[in-house]
Amino acid sequence: MIALIAFGTLRAESQKLSLDKAVRIALKENYDLKSKSHDLNARRWGLRGAVTQFFPRVTFGTSASRVDETTNQIQNAPLEFFREFVPGITLIPRNSYSSDLTLTQPIYNGGSLWANLSVARSSMKASRHAYVEARLNTILDTKRAYFNVLRGEDLLEIWQQSAELANEYLRSANVKHSLGMISNVEALRWELQLAENMTHLIQAENDLALAWIEFHRTIGSEPGVEYDLEKMSEDDISELLDSAKIHLIGDFREQSAEYETEALANSPAMGSVHASTAVRRALYRQKYSLFQPSINFSYSYMWETDDDIALDGIETWRASVVLSFPVFSSFGDYASLKESREDLKSGEAAEREFERTLLLKVAATAARMRTAFQQVEAARISRDISRENLKAVENRFEQGLIDNLNLIDAQIARTRSEAQYVSAVYDYMTAEAELDKLLGRQLY
Repeated sequence: MIALIAFGTLRAESQKLSLDKAVRIALKENYDLKSKSHDLNARRWGLRGAVTQFFPRVTFGTSASRVDETTNQIQNAPLEFFREFVPGITLIPRNSYSSDLTLTQPIYNGGSLWANLSVARSSMKASRHAYVEARLNTILDTKRAYFNVLRGEDLLEIWQQSAELANEYLRSANVKHSLGMISNVEALRWELQLAENMTHLIQAENDLALAWIEFHRTIGSEPGVEYDLEKMSEDDISELLDSAKIHLIGDFREQSAEYETEALANSPAMGSVHASTAVRRALYRQKYSLFQPSINFSYSYMWETDDDIALDGIETWRASVVLSFPVFSSFGDYASLKESREDLKSGEAAEREFERTLLLKVAATAARMRTAFQQVEAARISRDISRENLKAVENRFEQGLIDNLNLIDAQIARTRSEAQYVSAVYDYMTAEAELDKLLGRQLY
């Protein structure tokens, strides 16, 4: 029995790990965050690419061609005739080479280049917000996993102590029963109480094992690595609650309004939705530019075709401004424009709905945090009372003034109040972490 109670308390040599260090490990090892980082870098290069569309393009082209002898003779026949009168005429060679250097500069494209730039810029903003959102999710997941492990360890310790105490009382009851001091029923009550405590103990062991699995998965630690998580002392918890009380004793509606303003300004999820709508708006402008004229400047510098690849032929150049205007595209551009317009309206409606949902989540989380704070206060008082009550009941039991049932009830009340206090503390800390995430507070 003692061996079973002590099960799970022995751990291999482990590394000390604080919450801050756990978060930093998770931020370093999280693959979703790495993916978002690469996506952000890709969007940055996309923005640079969109900027380069405003710059001129310079191309160099050269070609080589060869014709059959019969065709070449036909080409040169007129030239052969005139060579008798104009000796300087050059015949067309069978092998010919030509080269040119061309510069193209866009002047006006109906706003399509600016729309492309807006799409790239908004896409980068959306990607940046997605990266920050992934960071905040990683931080929140790590805090949850960290708190769940600490909760599991505290609950395991509580149920171990309760089981050990019940086991001691069971041994004492068995001795008293053998001496005829108490009935068999009173001894069996302690046996039942120990069995119930062992059930809770085994459940606590299972919950802690699952919490450790989730913690290792969340921070991306190597298999087999053991950690010893830093626990919060009673003084740390009191300091945390005292600092939180300053922010939680005011009017809830005023606090909620402040949280909503902070969320709308800093939430990366909200920023990502704004950026997504901006992308849709830029795409609509891009489709609209299909109905606009385009003006481009072109300058070409050419070398005359001759029989060698060297750039030694007669040099010529040509400069031109090209104006083009779309006339008819089988209504395809119009359909594309209407599709983009409806897509923009859909995005704007989704943006407003997301804002409402975000504000509702903020208010609900803030309310839950206030409730959790009050539950901690109530659970602390209940725990202190149950501790004192158990001491008083134990003294009366030793004096023979009460029976086993009163002592068992007092022990159950003490154990439950201890467990409720532990759960309340970590529920509050989790709710606070969730609110920080919703408000976009970048604490790391």
